[in-house]
Amino acid sequence: SMDCYRIGATDQMRTYARIMQLPCEIVLRRRDLLRSVERHQDCDLIIIDTAGKSPYDAKHISELADWFAPLEQVDLQLVLSAPTKKEDLEQIITAYSPLSPAGLILTKLDETRAYAALCQQIAGAEIPISFLTTGQKVPEDFFVASIPFLERLFKKGWSAVMEAENSYSGNGI
Repeated sequence: SMDCYRIGATDQMRTYARIMQLPCEIVLRRRDLLRSVERHQDCDLIIIDTAGKSPYDAKHISELADWFAPLEQVDLQLVLSAPTKKEDLEQIITAYSPLSPAGLILTKLDETRAYAALCQQIAGAEIPISFLTTGQKVPEDFFVASIPFLERLFKKGWSAVMEAENSYSGNGI
């Protein structure tokens, strides 16, 4: 985790890692990040958590670009919260576009029922959706994005998603 700004962020990240039975390292400097990634290079996946900062902070976005520049295999994912207003979604996507995110992680899909703005902004961004979160349970509410789920959500709404999920045994998303 690179998130050392928010009070309790490192404790929260360590707790999530423990729940998911994953190793966790906190990095304070760019060279620490490089060393940490090198230490775990044999892993299939390394998740790097950054500090959630304002999309209006151009310095922060520039710093992220500097930190990730030496890491050739980083697959940057832009995290968007579903309840975010249309104008804010547009600003977030625009602000982080210099980082060329490879995908989107849509969070808090369970905290809104108005998906039109989210759908419009995502379609306009032309960035594929990689992952979804639908609640507070970790890791149960974190999913790889699927076209059937997104079609149900954007065309029929949350109740159709829940109905489909309840008709499956296990993970219906």
